[in-house]
Amino acid sequence: AVQSGKYLQKIVNKNKITEYSKYPTIKPISALHKTLNEIYESNQIKANSQVTAISFSPQRDKIAFAEGKSLKIYDFSEKNISQDSQWKKTFNYDISSFSFSKDSKLIAVGFKNGDVKILDASLREIDSQLLEQNISSISFSKDGLKLLITGKKDDVKLWTRSPNGEFTLDNPLSKNLDV
Repeated sequence: AVQSGKYLQKIVNKNKITEYSKYPTIKPISALHKTLNEIYESNQIKANSQVTAISFSPQRDKIAFAEGKSLKIYDFSEKNISQDSQWKKTFNYDISSFSFSKDSKLIAVGFKNGDVKILDASLREIDSQLLEQNISSISFSKDGLKLLITGKKDDVKLWTRSPNGEFTLDNPLSKNLDV
């Protein structure tokens, strides 16, 4: 790299090129730099505040992120990601964790106040319970019938989904239990 730089410097000095815009390698590098910057910018989603959780849907056609009290979901099935391809739901408390069910029909959201909400794909609330602890992680089982929740305390909660779609809290599990 140093040798190439010295060689290019000799070319500049030999041809007495004083304006870099006339330098033969500047224009291609500038065009490449501009192109790469524009590609980067067109595929960027800007957050308004700190993102506390982020996830792809299991089908990888959506990306969701928690930003304070808001959950935002962007649809990747469209070519351009824009505000038009975004769903947003704002809550009363800060979101600490969320999880898509494996079929992406449900989203479980855990909050810093200990609340857990189950939302459908259109972000409509279908179930809610208070666990009285800051939720640190939440995850659906592969079949979508169980929901595992951990908090800042030393326990793990397991919810089971009934045939009518409601989640009920099973007995608290030991943190050391192999689930």
